[in-house]
Amino acid sequence: MIEIIPNWHPIFVHFTVGLLSLAVGLFVLAPFLKPPLKEQWLIVARWALWFGAGFTVVTGLTGLYAYNTVAHDTPSHAAMTDHRNWAIATIVVFLSLTIWSIVRVRRQQLLGTVFVVSIAIAGVLLGSTAWR
Repeated sequence: MIEIIPNWHPIFVHFTVGLLSLAVGLFVLAPFLKPPLKEQWLIVARWALWFGAGFTVVTGLTGLYAYNTVAHDTPSHAAMTDHRNWAIATIVVFLSLTIWSIVRVRRQQLLGTVFVVSIAIAGVLLGSTAWR
């Protein structure tokens, strides 16, 4: 299978986009819910964010591998470079949000409105990166 699919990036990117999109949606909608559904959605949102961040590292590494090994002409090189740059920013933002989330959970503190707004903005960044 390695010979058939030397570029694993398209496989891993779906996990990243799916899990992080789920996390964004749940974090944004959870404040409008009543207990116990609110707490359950926040638990799922955290796990989706944390697993999504793990897949993001793998997705980023396979993306860099693809960028450096897939044959491309001048127009596709510009598009791939644009996508790579957006992806690096997206990875940094989501890994920062993941660390923020982990620290707050370990301290048994709520994430708050600033986190929810930040992850909503990160979701737009994720969509833009995926589109590119």
